[in-house]
Amino acid sequence: MNKTITINISGINFHIDEGAYESLSKYLATIRGYFSSSDGRDEIMADIESRIAELLQEKISVSKQVVTMEDIEHVVGIMGKPEDYGGDEAQAAQEEKKAETNINNGGRVRRRLFRDPDSRVMGGVCNGIAHYLNWDVVWVRIIFIALIWAGGAGFFAYIILWIVVPDARTTAEKLQMRGESVDVNTISKSVIEEAGLPRKKVRDGAGSGTSFWRVLGNVVLRCLGLFLVGLATFLLIMFVLGLFGFSVANGSAGAGEYLNGVFDDPTQKVLLYLGAILAFGIPIIMLLYVGIKLLFKLKYRNKWINIAAGLLLVIGIAICVSVTLRTVAGFSEYAEVKNRQFPSQPNTDTLFIGMNMADKYNAENFFYEESNENGRVTIDGDMIIKEADRKIFISTVRVHIIPNHLDTLEVLVISSAHGPDKENAKGNARKIVYNYSLKDSAILLNNYFSVGANDKWKNQSVDVYIKVPKNKVIYLDRSVEHAIYDVKNTTNTDDKDMVARKWKMTPVGLECIDCKDLEEKENFEDRLKRKIEKKIELKLEEQMDKIEKEVDDIHDGN
Repeated sequence: MNKTITINISGINFHIDEGAYESLSKYLATIRGYFSSSDGRDEIMADIESRIAELLQEKISVSKQVVTMEDIEHVVGIMGKPEDYGGDEAQAAQEEKKAETNINNGGRVRRRLFRDPDSRVMGGVCNGIAHYLNWDVVWVRIIFIALIWAGGAGFFAYIILWIVVPDARTTAEKLQMRGESVDVNTISKSVIEEAGLPRKKVRDGAGSGTSFWRVLGNVVLRCLGLFLVGLATFLLIMFVLGLFGFSVANGSAGAGEYLNGVFDDPTQKVLLYLGAILAFGIPIIMLLYVGIKLLFKLKYRNKWINIAAGLLLVIGIAICVSVTLRTVAGFSEYAEVKNRQFPSQPNTDTLFIGMNMADKYNAENFFYEESNENGRVTIDGDMIIKEADRKIFISTVRVHIIPNHLDTLEVLVISSAHGPDKENAKGNARKIVYNYSLKDSAILLNNYFSVGANDKWKNQSVDVYIKVPKNKVIYLDRSVEHAIYDVKNTTNTDDKDMVARKWKMTPVGLECIDCKDLEEKENFEDRLKRKIEKKIELKLEEQMDKIEKEVDDIHDGN
């Protein structure tokens, strides 16, 4: 029968037999004496006792409640003795002994997942995972950032891990986090190394109130850095796609096709590319640079980076302004060319006016089915499609219907364009080709015009004036709803309401001859408008009476 003693090691109670207690006491006394002159002696002993308590707990079970001599020998075999670390030969022998112990315990030191408080940016989660997986922490952070911007899952995962995963507070826990064996040698080395960083100790030992605001400030700065990195990345991707790729908004060609359609001199395109990269790319890159510094708490400073970025930005802006002014000068003058035709008179009393829907560029479904073909670019609302021998400008050709003082039908097509001077602008206008046809008392118009394959966009436009003789009846097809432009009529009807109706030309404009439903609609709208106005008027009168009464009450009170 052996005598047992109850002891407390690192806050945990153990029942230990007397012989084992004496052996453990001598072992701890030897260690304490060995480190008596070392920095961090008390912390070393506290960590060693914590590790011993952890190892002894592994030996305790329901059927075995007492620590025996064999258990102490097992602990000493794992922890090692201070004298074993005295020289190179002793060091090698101890390493061989540790390796043998590790093999007996499964072949390797088992890592444990902790948050790393020493190298943390926010909560130490990424560092802890990197230690556990034996990865570079940069890759773990990149994964979390990607998950955050992919839908926010990374943010919630980080917060959950911050709450669930414990902090590596003791030296033993930090060694386990890094996958190092926890013994007297590694504990003492780790503590002594940390003790050699007094500034860090003073910083980490600040008051609780200061620590709270410091942590809060760090979190705010990291969040700001993360936001700036995300914003800069998004802007950079959109900038590159817009400059060299395509428009995400409408699937059309990017800046390259746009500039090819505008600039006469290809050098201007190259210069504008360079200026745009400097004027817009430099601020985005600097935004990314600042965000990374805030996110990863980098202290690197170099004034030459800021000076170089500022100079490049100024150069980029100057290039963009110069190219823009030169381009605007190419549109400074306006000119138009008129083409007057007197088509054969219709055989019937009613003249049909509509779009030539047999042409694919006039078809209503063209924009949805075929408008995304290669070479399409949209400039100032005009869709430009390149063909082998021409460029198609799909635009809302403006159609005007006016009375003619002559007793005949007349069609006037006015083509207009811009240029650096009058002669150049008139030359651009002459290159416009616009076609229409008159078939069986029907004028069939096109909603587009064309120019030469190598001609540039010069803000070209086409206005078609259909001059109708007095008393002639016309029918406006629904296909011209978006083409007719401010058509004068006796009832002041909106253009969109004039389609699918018959109109008779008078000296003062068109007169509707089948607008009974439209009149009823307008009468209803007029009645509704008057009713609403009456209610508003009554409401205002009530409010004014109420205010006057309150003012009178105030005067009576005085």
